[in-house]
Amino acid sequence: MQSVVRTVLGWILLSISTLAGAQPSANPLQVARETTASSRHKAEFSYSDPDAKSVSLAGSFNNWDPQKTAMNRGGEGKFTVELDLAPGTYGYKFVINGDKWVPDPANPESEDDNYGGRNSVLRIPEGGSAGAEQTTVTKPSNKSSPFASVEIEALGRQHNSVTFKYAATQASRVNLAGSFNGWNKEADPMKKEGNVFKATKMLDDDNYTYKFVVDGENWVHDPENPESEDDGHQGQNSVLRIGPGSQIRKSDAREKDDQISSDATYHDPDSISYFNPQADGTLVIKIRTLAHDIGSVSLSVRGASKPLAMVKEYEDERFAFYRLHLTLEQQGLKPGLAGQAEREVKYSFELQDSSVGSRETQYSLGADGLKPGTKAKPFTRKIDPAEIFTTPEWARHVVWYGLFPERFRNGTTANDPQTTHLREWTSHWQTLSNNEKSNPFPNIFNRRYGGDLQGVMEKLPYLKELGVGAIWFNPLFQSDSLHKYDAKDYRHIDEHFGFRGDYAPAAAVEDLMDAKTWTWTKTDQLFLDVVRKCHESGMRVIIDGVFNHTGKSHPAFQDLVRNGEKSRFRGWYNVTDWHKPWAVEQTPFTYEGWFNHGAMPVFHENEKGFVDPTLRQHIFDITRRWMDPNGDGDPSDGIDGWRLDVANEINSEFWREWRKLVKSINPNALIIAEEWDPPQRYLQGDQFDAVMNYANFAKPINRWWTNGGSTSEFAHEVDFYIHSIPLQSQLVMMNMTNSHDTDRLVSMIFNPGREYDRGNRIQDKDKYKSQKPDRATYEKMKGLLPLQFSYPGAPMIYYGDEAGMWGADDPENRKPMIWKDLEPYEKPKENYFMKDVFSAFQRAAAIRNTFAVLARGNFRHLLTQDNLYVYARLIGNECAIVLCNRSDKQQPVSISLPSGTLGRYVDVLRDPAVKVIPGSMARDSRTRVEVGGDAELLDGTDGILDAVLPPFSTIILVKQ
Repeated sequence: MQSVVRTVLGWILLSISTLAGAQPSANPLQVARETTASSRHKAEFSYSDPDAKSVSLAGSFNNWDPQKTAMNRGGEGKFTVELDLAPGTYGYKFVINGDKWVPDPANPESEDDNYGGRNSVLRIPEGGSAGAEQTTVTKPSNKSSPFASVEIEALGRQHNSVTFKYAATQASRVNLAGSFNGWNKEADPMKKEGNVFKATKMLDDDNYTYKFVVDGENWVHDPENPESEDDGHQGQNSVLRIGPGSQIRKSDAREKDDQISSDATYHDPDSISYFNPQADGTLVIKIRTLAHDIGSVSLSVRGASKPLAMVKEYEDERFAFYRLHLTLEQQGLKPGLAGQAEREVKYSFELQDSSVGSRETQYSLGADGLKPGTKAKPFTRKIDPAEIFTTPEWARHVVWYGLFPERFRNGTTANDPQTTHLREWTSHWQTLSNNEKSNPFPNIFNRRYGGDLQGVMEKLPYLKELGVGAIWFNPLFQSDSLHKYDAKDYRHIDEHFGFRGDYAPAAAVEDLMDAKTWTWTKTDQLFLDVVRKCHESGMRVIIDGVFNHTGKSHPAFQDLVRNGEKSRFRGWYNVTDWHKPWAVEQTPFTYEGWFNHGAMPVFHENEKGFVDPTLRQHIFDITRRWMDPNGDGDPSDGIDGWRLDVANEINSEFWREWRKLVKSINPNALIIAEEWDPPQRYLQGDQFDAVMNYANFAKPINRWWTNGGSTSEFAHEVDFYIHSIPLQSQLVMMNMTNSHDTDRLVSMIFNPGREYDRGNRIQDKDKYKSQKPDRATYEKMKGLLPLQFSYPGAPMIYYGDEAGMWGADDPENRKPMIWKDLEPYEKPKENYFMKDVFSAFQRAAAIRNTFAVLARGNFRHLLTQDNLYVYARLIGNECAIVLCNRSDKQQPVSISLPSGTLGRYVDVLRDPAVKVIPGSMARDSRTRVEVGGDAELLDGTDGILDAVLPPFSTIILVKQ
């Protein structure tokens, strides 16, 4: 006996079950009172959309899971579903085609969904009446507090509202800084309530580190949080874990004890971390268990003839993760048809708490939970090819070159900046000019050398010979600085990179908010010529997008200075006090500067993205301008993607929208973000394709190769990387050892014993050896290169590393490029083009360009012992074995080859019969290696491969 609540085309039309003989109320927004004490109600939801392929219902009654409640399609595109609901207040939305979430269009009652939209609200009070006139809201609580200083409210779909609290009776202000805001101590001021400071952040399920910043300078970890980790500065960062199982600190499980933890055993079919369909039709499925809790796990999938054994790919002190990469055959699919149409996958997991190989299934995990001794209901997951996370195929096969335009090549002096700080290109860096002698810093930061686009065009053949397949340009937009991270105008390329004096006339006739008025300067056209020339030669181009802040000279900020609150750009920047002048910056108001640098005013953002919609539109228009310059729908004349500066300081909701725009313009465009912390939450298919791989490559490499860290710990870090990053992103990660934000690689190795990018600034009087490293250090650097060029992801060369350039952190890492044709330089015994270093980079790039297994192959550890680290890259029967010796002694090594890879191998690095063939400017020409017929073949036909590794070396053996 249930009353019935129906939603039709939006709002609720109510009818009553006739089983109890009840009569409907005169008010259509009421249901009749149930005569039974245990009142429950049947709610029928209806939504019409003739163009929709599917509609599902998500709400607080099903944990906002869009997969749980599919609606049935009727005639004329009408979708309906009926639910049995207890009295209460429910929020809900309709989910169209799996990704478009819409509130009930005719429901007059709604509430903020915390994501810039609204949830429809349905009330069913005790007794049966329902409707908008009810004023009492009983909102279900999804809040939890892992410790006193943090409150987490789960919002569904792995999103959370997290409130941080810090008690400080004497503090005048407290800010929140952590991995979620780039450790920017100015980004999240906390509001004082009594003696407690509070701040709320929207955070996805993930692990975060944070601190409180008291009165602008005292960084303290959370005293209420029991979990912390080393911060690299002889202190501690507090650790916050959000998501299922986050309360588990350490596993106390044991195998073969006839117990399996239901709290820790987890699989989410809606998360790419656990269910990850690939564009080729294959499928990666994972499951998490408590560490040391399971004997074995297998997957039962419709289409497979028997359960398939899963492989443990990663385990720490808390959890173990098992993985299976399902082939087309295992899914019952035929090659050529995979990925062409929507399909449904049904599967469940079988877990054994007994010895591996036992046929007795002790537990089964499926859609109805963990079932001991019985078969669980299978998970059912629909795969729509249009929704599969894909990354550009081209980005898996390139060698990157990070190019700092002002310091790469001066092609013409006609556009040189007119400044007293202009320097001779070939001058010695340590030689101070007259205006630097009395005060080297900050005057050294004002140096100009005149690098430009003409110089880039001139040296494109050099890049092709080196083996480069893609260029990342540091910022190019009009700016007052040498580095251009303080953009004056995103519409135009800086005139000093092309034709000096062409910016002002163009800006004078343009309206910043009207893209139809924007023109193209000669410098803009020159940059597009560089892009065209790169494309003709087979190279790709991405540029820096610095969309978190601008320079003070940006027209929008200058309008703000002139007109204050009356400015039409008043919502663009984060003005903190309209009535308090900032004396240092000589502005009539106080505003947020990036890391308190007033020269870089920060855009006004909140948890939903940019506050002012006109700013959002401006960035969208800028994106279109450079991706499809002539606006004809063909992006081939535009850039091939973006590198996003301080991307973690802009809310993810904006990036989700922006990604859709980028991919709509060019589905093969690449989006790479700057991110120094573990990037998993950004690589879920809805924001970035990849990141600069600081956390999972540069930092671990530095700890192991440079600082002599544990080989087993290094291997464990690699395992975590392979486990935590989706395969699509793994293969296009930008693997660099250094960049414009760190010391140079060879100097890093010359100064061991430091955390990555720490204690390396001369101006801070760090004890850092900034002189040219010795020959042994260069040899140690060359020994690392083959590891970088064979690791999963795409290697990046920072300009000049291949020429032997060295230096501490900024500004020394941005010296002008050393060119052979400009020699002799001042102090020629130090400053010269190092041919042997160039050859080492070129050969590594040639090998990477030649063997697809290094670009696409699966990764497998073969040996982690003392100073020896050996791994394989595998595609079917193709195999490359990479052997690293981190010691200062020669090391013999014997390796058992993976199954299916027995055969003969060639040492492609050291065998003189393996020749490097430099690439030309032809589109299909790439620097590569050719294996001559007289190459020495190492016999691995018996499954064992023997080699001898020189000190500090890496070799690559490729199966022939």
